[in-house]
Amino acid sequence: MTNIVSDKHISAIVAFAHGTLWDSADMLEKSGELAQVLKDSAIEAHNEANMDEPGLLLEGWQMVQVDVPSPVEVLKLIETYESQVCDSQGFHYHQAAYEIRTIRSMAIAQLDGYSAAPFSL
Repeated sequence: MTNIVSDKHISAIVAFAHGTLWDSADMLEKSGELAQVLKDSAIEAHNEANMDEPGLLLEGWQMVQVDVPSPVEVLKLIETYESQVCDSQGFHYHQAAYEIRTIRSMAIAQLDGYSAAPFSL
């Protein structure tokens, strides 16, 4: 049985996207919704890939306090996340895929030299 990414892993991706000031109810709700979308997609992909095993039940995401990862770190976290979910049918049309693409774009834009690089040659 394959494991899915942990709540800590998802929390780090969310922390990069939203920061870690989850004290306000609005920001906690927004971060929780993003995290739940990512977790649900990971569980659905796991169940689809392991149809001959008992499926994992969809469960709530549990916030884990983490430091905000660097752009390079979050790109690696995203790579690991996608390696577990990208083969799922329909993932590329899932809300999680949209969110991951957005967060990846945020990370790439923060890499040294990115803003100075030309868009075309």
